Amino acid sequence: MAFRKLSTKFELTTLLVAMLPIISLPLIFFWTVETVLRGDRIKLFVEQATGNIARSIDATLDKFYDDFKLTATSVAHATHISVSESDVLNSAVKRRLSEVLPDREGVYDLLIVVDKDGKIRLCNSIDRFGNPIDVQQIIGQNIASFPEEQEAFEAARMRDLGKRDWYSSQLVKRIYDYRSGDISRRYNIALSTKIPDTDNVLIGIINWEAIQRLLDGVEGSMKQVGFNSGYAFMLKKDRDTTIGHKYRDPTKENNYGATLRRDKGLFGLYEAAYRGEPSFRYEYRGKKISGLARIEDPDFNWTVGVGINDEDIIRPIWRIGGYLTILAAIFAVLTVIVARVFSLGITRPLLELTETANRIASGNFSERVDVFTRDEIGQLAAAFNSMAESIEHRDRRLREQQQRLIEQERLKREIEIAREVQSQLFPQILPKLETLECAGICIPAQEVGGDYYDFITVGPHQLGIAIGDVSGKGISAALLMASLQASLRSQSAAAREQIGELITFISELLYNSTGSNKYVTFFYGLYDERTRELIYVNAGHNPPLLISSGNYGVRKEAMVSSVSASAGKTEEITRVEEQTRYSVRVLEVSGPVLGVMPEQSYKPQTVRLEPGDVLIAFTDGITEAFNGADEQFSDQRLIDLVVANRHLSAQSLQELILGEVMRFRSGAPQHDDMTLVVLKSV
Repeated sequence: MAFRKLSTKFELTTLLVAMLPIISLPLIFFWTVETVLRGDRIKLFVEQATGNIARSIDATLDKFYDDFKLTATSVAHATHISVSESDVLNSAVKRRLSEVLPDREGVYDLLIVVDKDGKIRLCNSIDRFGNPIDVQQIIGQNIASFPEEQEAFEAARMRDLGKRDWYSSQLVKRIYDYRSGDISRRYNIALSTKIPDTDNVLIGIINWEAIQRLLDGVEGSMKQVGFNSGYAFMLKKDRDTTIGHKYRDPTKENNYGATLRRDKGLFGLYEAAYRGEPSFRYEYRGKKISGLARIEDPDFNWTVGVGINDEDIIRPIWRIGGYLTILAAIFAVLTVIVARVFSLGITRPLLELTETANRIASGNFSERVDVFTRDEIGQLAAAFNSMAESIEHRDRRLREQQQRLIEQERLKREIEIAREVQSQLFPQILPKLETLECAGICIPAQEVGGDYYDFITVGPHQLGIAIGDVSGKGISAALLMASLQASLRSQSAAAREQIGELITFISELLYNSTGSNKYVTFFYGLYDERTRELIYVNAGHNPPLLISSGNYGVRKEAMVSSVSASAGKTEEITRVEEQTRYSVRVLEVSGPVLGVMPEQSYKPQTVRLEPGDVLIAFTDGITEAFNGADEQFSDQRLIDLVVANRHLSAQSLQELILGEVMRFRSGAPQHDDMTLVVLKSV
């Protein structure tokens, strides 16, 4: 009977399910520890291997140095006299030298004696393989004909031991043909020193194969321990140029002379070598780890690397993981079978919970389960009722959130209506004058903006032209713009030519009705087509540009200076091209911005618009439009564009400027409202 208890069934099922992690966790732990230890061991292995090869190369170089100095001493003892003596003595010295300058353990391509004047006097007659060589090709040649060896010659004259780093010797190519065979034979290093008791210099050209053999030996040792992908390489003193590598077959893949920085996959290895890190993990044709070490020789200072592909490291670990996976699958299958058998005994008491859950799923969130027992099923029923109550509360919150979304959508529609209303405040029909073409446009950065422009018919022959920029953006700026428009339209007809008093009145009105953080930059002009005169006030606004043209009798190169304007200052730019003279005049600021301080006065100024003149008024959204490179469109671009196209109508010129600004932005976001007014005198 005890077996029929729900608690017993759950306990037994839980026990069986728990067996899987109990059995699996030790295996997983073993696998994890093995992976970590294996990884640390590999890292330590490559670092130690790299250090060993670096020390081996240093020891080999020290041996070269000692051997080379001993050779120089042997040459001094063998010659006894200067090599510049008679031919007879010279022949005798050569015979003696052939005994002193043999293979030298198979590393030297050439051992040559150069006199103080730079002439090659003597050379070994046996190559490093024990074969005779034709040294007459270089005997008597001046060392200056071979720049690398010339460098070694000069170094020996300044210090005890001169060195020339990894290079391809043109001097060696005179005697040897290394085009076939190992490509490392085509490169050399050179040592040089003064021969004791003489003014002569001994230069030893060591074949690079002697160094490459050390790297190849490391790769062979790594294959013996199972690292078939193991490789050794060496970098020049710049930590970038590869001067030693297993891939050096010119018909397949040759890494000699390759640079790390030109390959994205190897740039991190270059940085690690440059910083002197002992090891580095990177991905290049698979994941790799490389040890890095620098040789101690300060003149060569090469970086040695020993690396292994991750596949060699993880292959045995994956094998263990496969066994663990099979074992875990077996335990999982057994657990599922046993749990299924026992779960059949507790499904019936859950039918009521299922039916109640279905009613809740249909939308009746007030449904609850009757709790009759205190056993595990009763506790589950109580938890179910608690969950149903939480769902009911969440449904209520979702409904409230949906209502808020509806309210936000309503607000969005209202803002859209506000934008449409604001657009109606701008001139819907352009004024038509006999002597003046007009065009204007405003593109807000948000749904509604604070820029403003207007054309106001003041009298039969007078037209008011306004453009302004309200501080800020959005609804508050749009409301202030509407207030400015209403004030200007209501007062402009009465004020007529008294535009200074008109602007003072509007500034005072804004000052009294807005906060200290609100202001407006504003330009207003009154054009009289009978006199072609424009009376204007610039209240801190971007100075409009007046481009005038006329005849000029001399052809000159076009020259443009930058345009700038500040309060009380006007600059003009003259450009002469193809019998045409034009000037750019800045309509300077004549007073502060509107609404900042009380009782401000504004002094109007007058300019005459001759036929063909173009006046461009704009807000900073035009000239300060940014492109993707964070460059501004600028006043100068605007001037150049208008000057080049001043023959167009006002409407066409406006469309051209706006299109050019959009093209300049090239998809960059619009940060400010853009407003443009174009006037052309005809």
